[in-house]
Amino acid sequence: MRDMKRAGLKQRVYHGNLSWSGPAVVCEDVEAVLANTNVPCLSVKKGQRFVVYPKQGL
Repeated sequence: MRDMKRAGLKQRVYHGNLSWSGPAVVCEDVEAVLANTNVPCLSVKKGQRFVVYPKQGL
């Protein structure tokens, strides 16, 4: 997530599901976020936006 912060992507704490609670990025374009990190991530659609967060177990 440090690389996302360096890219200027605002991080938030996400408590949205049972498998992850921690840093995440809320965005409209998942691919733009994934292009700024080497960390494998998951995304979930919330309304018109996506929440992108690291895969668990890293």
